[in-house]
Order: sequence, then structure tokens, then C-alpha cells
Amino acid sequence: MRLFVVLAALMSMFLTANAAKDQDVALFITIGQSNADGSAFAEEDVDKTMLEWYSTAPGADNLNIWYVPTQVRNEKNALGQMARHVIPALYRDKEPQWMKLWFRNDNYAGRTAMNMIHGAGTYSRYSQGRRGMEGEFGRRFAEAFPDKELYIIKLGVSGSGIDTWANPKDDNNWNYFIDSVYRPAIDTLLAMGKRPRLAGVWWMQGCADSNSTSERYARSLRLLIERLRGQLGFDKAPIYIGMIPAPGEGDVTPGGSVGYSDAVRDAQRLIASTVKGVTLINTSSCPMQYEEAFKGKIHFSHKGVNRIGDILADSVIAAGSARWAGFATPGRWELRPEGSVFIPSAGNPDITYSYNDTDASANLKYPGWTERINVPLSRGESAGDWELAWEDDFNGPDIDWKVWSKIPRGTANWNDVMSSADTLYAVRDGNLILRGIRSYPALNDTVPYVTGGLYTKWKKDFGYGRLEIRAKLQGAQGEWPAFWLLPAPLKGEEVPWPSGGEIDIMERLNHDDFAYQTVHSTYTLDLKKDNEPPHFATGKINPDDYNVFAVELAPDSLSFFINGVHTFTYPRIDTALPGQFPFDRPFYLLIDMQLGGSWVGKVDVNQLPVEMKIDRVSYYRRRGL
Repeated sequence: MRLFVVLAALMSMFLTANAAKDQDVALFITIGQSNADGSAFAEEDVDKTMLEWYSTAPGADNLNIWYVPTQVRNEKNALGQMARHVIPALYRDKEPQWMKLWFRNDNYAGRTAMNMIHGAGTYSRYSQGRRGMEGEFGRRFAEAFPDKELYIIKLGVSGSGIDTWANPKDDNNWNYFIDSVYRPAIDTLLAMGKRPRLAGVWWMQGCADSNSTSERYARSLRLLIERLRGQLGFDKAPIYIGMIPAPGEGDVTPGGSVGYSDAVRDAQRLIASTVKGVTLINTSSCPMQYEEAFKGKIHFSHKGVNRIGDILADSVIAAGSARWAGFATPGRWELRPEGSVFIPSAGNPDITYSYNDTDASANLKYPGWTERINVPLSRGESAGDWELAWEDDFNGPDIDWKVWSKIPRGTANWNDVMSSADTLYAVRDGNLILRGIRSYPALNDTVPYVTGGLYTKWKKDFGYGRLEIRAKLQGAQGEWPAFWLLPAPLKGEEVPWPSGGEIDIMERLNHDDFAYQTVHSTYTLDLKKDNEPPHFATGKINPDDYNVFAVELAPDSLSFFINGVHTFTYPRIDTALPGQFPFDRPFYLLIDMQLGGSWVGKVDVNQLPVEMKIDRVSYYRRRGL
């Protein structure tokens, strides 16, 4: 009996150790245009080899790929380009799910390569004849790492330019990749108890940018890499770029790749030589196929894509698993009444918190593994310091007109196109929506575009405490959204500006990835003491997501925050000069969408309509006060 207990204990230890090991899985991401997706026509001899391996090799069971029904359409973007945008498929043969990796699409059997070619979508009947590099890459990976599970996340958009992935004025394909492909795939993977390590990101694109300059393409590619490393949870992501040879340079098909320019190749070389962790993959030895539709060779053949899979696998294998990037749950910190809280942007872990005098810690628990994320506490913050005094979460059927009023039109830049038109205001999906649109005849207005804004003037004031606004800003050329405070009228009379002070909690211009936070007064403006002490700062925002903007009003200071990060504090100082700190009085809040002005610049009406979404406005007071 004692021997049985010992053996059982040893077996339990063995199973536990292997279960823990099995949680650690490899992830590979492939994005780009048609050559990244796989446009190769089937070749019988290659298919025969692939079918034999995928049908018999034990390692094939370790290979998986995320399937999501998608297709492509042509539409004009905000840059005036006829862009290739990926959209949800009109026909859904299967719901999004992890399938077994296969060398071609066989979706109904639960195995796929997820090829999506020229608008045909991922539906098996139309796209199973095309081939991509994933089949060969998966085979080579399984042979090199026989005990390691591989999960591939893939999105190829035929004919797509880099703008649709990296330019904030379009980036449809990037947003679709993040929202409709990556997050559902990674959320499901994490819910399965798997802890991903990123073996690499494969980017193959450039034909659609043959008219681009090297500088412009390099700038976009650098931004794309920053997005990949900043938003996926892998800040050290290895990046592999498929570099297509110039016409005449191909070892096998020298007449191929006529659609790619030297500017794209020069930009790819520049990025690989200046950005750490970027590797160029030379495809000169990979055959290309002639296609009548293009009157030339622009896509790799079946043997060509398999050769790409070989070369890419060689590079990943040579790098070794030690260079795979570890996963840290992406997200942001917010200050709530109970203290700093972590909001994941991927994954749905159980979260518990611990606090000390200097740090807040989020303990994230997934099935099979845990993660700990720390953040320094901001000035004056500790767990339980604040209690919620008032909040509007916009979950009602309409705007609460007991609190808010529409801002009337004025003559200043910030209100000279303000309008009370109902089309500019809405409550939708728990958000207040304020819009900026082109003017149209039914508005009977003389301005070319109109905007909406609300304030709490005469209805609600805010004193010492913490005011937060959680909002998502869309971005457009000439857009100037703002959240700010002006002094509440005293005894029914306006307080003159700027002697009463102005507190700008957030101002964002155009497509900027940062926001301004500023104080104004007689001291900073009329006396020009705007650096004694500094009266403004900027802070990074996530242009594609919600952000939390906050100010803490105290008798001796104003402290500003973006997403829980302290940006600056404006203090009361000893000075003989007047009007340095007129902020010891109640203020009312303004939330407005403005277009145009001397600071933000001209409006591009082709980028309208534009809107911002305000999820909540929260006002906290110190506990015990």
C-alpha cells in the first residue's frame, strides 16, 4: 500500500510537471497582403508530399491556426486612396475558432490554412485551391520542436497598402486584425490555459506601395512594428520581413516581382538595419508563377511559398526558443475609488490586487498559470483614498438634461462652429456621442461643418476632488476635442477670463498619439509666466482605445493624469504677482468636439464625420472630507 502511495505521488508530480510544461506554447503571427496570405496555385507533386506528412506525422497534431471568416472589398479611404479593406465575410461556414493547421483550406473538416484571396473570403469552396507558406513552415517547426504546440494567427489582405495597417487616417486592416482576429484568438488561447511565447511576426507586403517613397514606407513600417510590439503583449516581438527581390534578381524567376519598387526594398533594408529584432528574409530563391490577370509574375508558386516556409523556419529555428518573446497581458491602469485597477485589453483573467506605499500589484490568474503586473502609485494616491461622489455613465436612454446643456455658438476658435442640431448628440451603447460633421442644407447654417458640445454650467459644479473622463477619440485632420473646466458663475455673474483660470484636462489635435493638459490664468497668459512653474504637459494615449483623463484639484495644487500615469502638477507658489493660483473655487465642466482653428489647422472635410465617445464622467472626493 505504501509503495502504491509513493508511486501515485510520483505519477502526480510527473503529470503536474508535464501539465505545467504544456501550458507554454509557441505563437506565430503572419500578416500582410496576398503573398503573406498565400496566392499559390496548387501543384500536384507538392500537395502529395504535404498530404502524406499532415496525414501521418504525429507532430501535425501540435499545429493549430485561428480561423475567422473574412473577405476583402475595395473602398475609398480618408486618404483618397482606393483601398483594399478586410471585412467580416458575408457567408460564415464556421464560427471563429482554433482549427488544426492543414496545407490548404478544409474548413468543414475542422482544418484550414485560412487563405483569403482577392475577395473570395475564407470559405472552403472558393479558396481551398490556393496555398500559403504556413503548411511547410508548420511541418519544419514540428520537426524542430516535436514537443511544442504551435498556434498561428494569420491575416492576409490581398492588394492592401501599408497605410491600411499603419496610418491612423485609415488603418482599417490593423483595427480588424486587432479586434476581429488577434483578440478573439488570444482570448480563447488564454482561456484554454495556454501561455503563449511569440516565435515571430511575419510581414510580407509592398506591391501596393510601389509608388511610395522610401522615407514614407519606412516611417509606416516603423509605426507598424511599434504597434505590434506595443499592443499585442509582446514588447520584444521578433519581426521577420519578407523582402521580394527586384526584377532580374530572382535566382529562379528573374522576371518576377514587377510590382515592387526599389523604394520599398530600401525602406525594408533600413528598418532591418536600425530596428532591433527585425530580420529580412531573402526570397530570391523562391519560384514565382505567371498569372494572366497581372500579365506577369507577382505571386509565388506553390514550390515558392513552400521554399519561403523553409527559409523562414530556418531563421526561427536558428534563433531558438530562448529568443521567443514572453507574453505580458496588455492593458492599462485606471484609478478607481478602491485604488488603481488594471483593465486588460486582451485576455479575461481573474484579478486580485495588493497595495503598499509605493506600488499597486494586479495578480492575474489564468487557467494553469498566473501573472503579476505592478504600477507605481501616483502622487497622493493610495488604496481607498477616494470615494465616488457623482458619476454619469450615460447608460440611460438620453442625455441627462438636468446636468448638461448644449454649448451655444460663439466667436472663439473653440465654439465658432458649435451647433445644437440633434444629429450631433446621442447616447449609444453606454456612451455619450459628440460628433463633427459637414454642414448640409437642412441645418440652414452658413458654416462648412458643425460640432456638438455640452457643459454643466449653471447646473453642476466641481470643487476639491478628482475628476475623471473615460473616452475614445476617433481622430481626423482638423479635429480638436477637449475636456476642460471654467470657473462657475459667482452670484449669477460670469467670472472674467483668464483671471478666473482655466483647467484643460485633455486637448488632442488631429491624429496625435498624445494629449495636452494645461492650466491658464492671468499669471500664465497676461504676465507670461507660463514656465514659473511649467503650466502644461503632454501624455501618451492609445489612439485606438479608450483613455482615462483626470485632474485632482487641491487647495495647493492641480495634478494631472492620463491612464493613471501622472503627467505633471501645477502648484500654488509664493509670489507677489497676482493671479498665480485662481483655482480655489468651484468649476463647471465642458466637453466639446471642435473642428478647425489656428492651433489645430485646417479641416479635411473628406475625413468627416468624426465622433468621440465618452464612457463616463466620474467625480471623487477624499474619504473623510
